[in-house]
Amino acid sequence: MRLILMLALCTASIALFAQPNNGFLTLNGDTSQVNIKLTKTLGSIDKTIEFFFETCDNNVRLNKMGLLTFPQQGISVSLTTNTTGNAANIQVEKLNNPNFSDIYSVPIYRHNSWNHFAIGYHAIDSTMSIYFNGDSLGTSDSVLLNSSEFFVGGLVTEYFKGNVDDIRLSDGVIYGASYVTPTTLVTNARTDNLFQFDVEQSSGKFISLGNSMDTAYTSKGTWFIEEISVTPDTAICNGDTLKLLASGGSKFSWTSNNNLTNDTVFNPKFVGNKSDTLEVNISNENGCFSMQTIEIIVDEKPVVSLGNDTTICDGDVLLLVAGNFNQYLWSDNSTDSTNAVSTGKHWVEIETTKGCKNADTIVVDNYAISTFNLGNDTLLQTGFTYELKLPTYFSSYLWSTGETTPTILATLPLPYSVTVTDTNGCTASDVIAISYPPVSVTEENLENLQVYPNPTNGIITVSGFSKDQQTNIVVYNSMGKLVKRHTPLNQEETFAFPAEAPNGIYYLKFETSSEGSSAGIQIILRR
Repeated sequence: MRLILMLALCTASIALFAQPNNGFLTLNGDTSQVNIKLTKTLGSIDKTIEFFFETCDNNVRLNKMGLLTFPQQGISVSLTTNTTGNAANIQVEKLNNPNFSDIYSVPIYRHNSWNHFAIGYHAIDSTMSIYFNGDSLGTSDSVLLNSSEFFVGGLVTEYFKGNVDDIRLSDGVIYGASYVTPTTLVTNARTDNLFQFDVEQSSGKFISLGNSMDTAYTSKGTWFIEEISVTPDTAICNGDTLKLLASGGSKFSWTSNNNLTNDTVFNPKFVGNKSDTLEVNISNENGCFSMQTIEIIVDEKPVVSLGNDTTICDGDVLLLVAGNFNQYLWSDNSTDSTNAVSTGKHWVEIETTKGCKNADTIVVDNYAISTFNLGNDTLLQTGFTYELKLPTYFSSYLWSTGETTPTILATLPLPYSVTVTDTNGCTASDVIAISYPPVSVTEENLENLQVYPNPTNGIITVSGFSKDQQTNIVVYNSMGKLVKRHTPLNQEETFAFPAEAPNGIYYLKFETSSEGSSAGIQIILRR
């Protein structure tokens, strides 16, 4: 026996290994192994056999676990353990030859962590170079390999109990002391991925160098496990449900401060009412496990209110205000924070910056105001009055004359308008024009009258007065109130509106001594 001690045990630093592929095989430590059948005989040229593995426990009963076996030559490579159950050495033995046993110190090893193992076979001198987690452990004495198959997790004292992933057969010894384990090994012209595990394990296939078809199969006690993964950290809204997912094992145990629909399945539903750090213990048939955590932030659901259902006046619009949020969607597909609507059913869905949503709906009805009519435009004889009368069931009345009663008397030739308000606060309006009938004498006397400019800035000129008849100019505002009376002295007169008179519509009446007033002329004052 020869014991080779490695002097540079700390020359490489190896982090916890991730699973290189999207799944792995788990071996139960009893009857499980992976049998690699080769088309070409191993040993004719330089080859490197490598894979990732992890052990599931540190049971001291397993004082020697088979990693690799070449049954035709009776050569085995085992992971030995010390008195505390931790792995201590890699041991190469040849069956039926007590004088051949090489032992190599393992520089870095962890339970429940992925470790990389490789053997580089040198055809020229039939030696094997051993690599472990990036360290070159040393070279074994001449061991001629003339094999067309080998076993991963082969029987030594006990079968290997743990997980195996990413078995490869490479051309030449390509890994040395500077080896750094990648997250995923990249195949190239010198490294063909010969065995990528999939769900169908009974007769899985892989391709060796030169694209010749080789086969691999697993015996009883081996299971395919998907890569360990869990739902990423996330945020949900209070009361919402999140479907959790975990993979990489066959048994699951969840722990949460919130409600879970089932804490022993891979996909329970999480009903959130407070922020939580969930734990899930993922394990498989051989006892390997991984404890994973998920941070879930539970945000309060936003409150949005459009108010109570309401009624508006016919023809009016109601401004709905949704509040201050990140996004809005209304029932008419508008996306502003406010929306002017008429009658009907309206809803809004809002969303916060963290993605929490809520919605509210309002129904808007309308009041129908009672109709009324002041009647058709009419004529009023000079000196007479005209009664304008409305129903008395309205709450308020406002006439253009300033009066607020249901009935008024019209005495001037003016347009009269009224706005009424009902008990619901809804309003309606109407207007009627009242004029004096034409007086033939007056019209003849005033037919040459001219008034300009119109509109006016406050100064107007009136021309064409009759020489035989005195005529007065009377100015009324739109409410029928006298604004100014002017008696012209000449056939053409210019006069000014009072300085305090506001802009608006005014009426000029022409009064003659014999026939009263003529119909008014509308003047627009615009200063």
